[in-house]
Amino acid sequence: MKNNMMDRLQQNKVITFIEFTAQDIKLIQVLQKENTISAVFVHDVAGESEKDFIVALSEIMKASNLKIKDLYISLSRDFLTTRLIKLPLVTKEDVGQLVNWQAAKILPYQPQEMVVSYRTIATEGTDFSYVLLSAAPRNIVDKFINICAALKLFPRDITFNSEGLLRRYLKQTVEGGEGIITAVIDIDRNKATLAIIHRDNFVFDRSFPIGSLSDAGSRLKITKEIRASFNFYKRQEIGGAVSKIVLSGDSGYIAELSLLLRQEFNMEVKVADHIADIDCAKSCLKEKIPRGVSLASILGFVMSPGPFEFHLMPQDAREMRDYLLKKKALFKIAALALSLLLVIFWIIGLDFYYRKKIIKELDRRLSCVNSAAQIARQIKNKLAIVDREINSRNYCLEALSEVHRLIPEDVYLSTFIFENKTGVVLKGSAVNMPLVFTFARSLNNSDLLSSAEIKYATQRKIRDKELTNFEIICKIKSDN
Repeated sequence: MKNNMMDRLQQNKVITFIEFTAQDIKLIQVLQKENTISAVFVHDVAGESEKDFIVALSEIMKASNLKIKDLYISLSRDFLTTRLIKLPLVTKEDVGQLVNWQAAKILPYQPQEMVVSYRTIATEGTDFSYVLLSAAPRNIVDKFINICAALKLFPRDITFNSEGLLRRYLKQTVEGGEGIITAVIDIDRNKATLAIIHRDNFVFDRSFPIGSLSDAGSRLKITKEIRASFNFYKRQEIGGAVSKIVLSGDSGYIAELSLLLRQEFNMEVKVADHIADIDCAKSCLKEKIPRGVSLASILGFVMSPGPFEFHLMPQDAREMRDYLLKKKALFKIAALALSLLLVIFWIIGLDFYYRKKIIKELDRRLSCVNSAAQIARQIKNKLAIVDREINSRNYCLEALSEVHRLIPEDVYLSTFIFENKTGVVLKGSAVNMPLVFTFARSLNNSDLLSSAEIKYATQRKIRDKELTNFEIICKIKSDN
């Protein structure tokens, strides 16, 4: 029952995904139970400062009185760097250390100035592995954490949009195979993100600025950037050549761009609708999306939910988030407990007068029967004493009878002490020591006596005869 309740609570959660770019904020909320979109917002940001982003995000939240609890953040690819590196095949713990060293060599930052994450893409025999590392400047990551913190939002994790493009592509395509290497190119406002996908992983990604697709010169510039990206990818020597291009985005000139790419690269070019296969109606999304803005990457997280592969949330920020969330939860519990106590006190106070009257009436009636009850108690105590004495005498006689029945020949009792129904003390003498032990065993096997213990057995000589003096203690069995 408890697990079922927890499952229902989990399913009713509202998950929020936010993608930060240099010029806008994209926000999507998903009802986890139905896995459907409940809110979509795209908001321009006036500038690049934290204050500009705080104002924009605050306006989004106020627009529909949004409540954000489970928050996941995706950063634009142009905020960070990714590199495919070849490392010796080592343990999982050592890979992380090697990646940090390589990041410090490749990038112009000190280790404490970066947030580094990685994913192992492939292995080469038993000697090497290919690892895709992502590194973001710490000040950039802190900027967006501070933006959220200013609005009392605590993200659970941070990644970047190339991972969303991968999820979107894998969810949307029905084609595949180890021989197909696809370049997914997402055309967003003033920029494009390119991710080369091989064996269900992206092995190369890049972001570059673009102009208006309505301009033929801008479209030609895009082809040059794509060709340069393909050349960079070839230098990694991890896979074969790109054999397919998938275009996504929301521009009226993607069709023209696809024709140009087909001619330039002589390969299949497919245009994918970035809001296809979404439970929310297309019209609902289109009303929320400014012209030219692509939701392909953020929708990838919506369509394929699950833990991020790349984690750009610093460890100290995670610990601070956990601390603040626990503190917030404790405050809620304390407030709930205080409210409950107030209700209890109110009920007690409301009922106190009537309870007091009832107690007074009971006291009056009890005082009337107090003298009679006292006499009854005295009689009861006297009867208990008589009963105890009768039982004691009965037990004493039974114990004496049982000892008489069990005592062997040549064993003589000098003392029989009955100790208030709890035990018997036997003292005497025997012609030899073994008879004492035989007597003790017989007492142990008795239906009335038990736990026979020989306290002492000493030999002495009287008139040329050796006698054994003894003392045996027995218990009376409680069920008799």
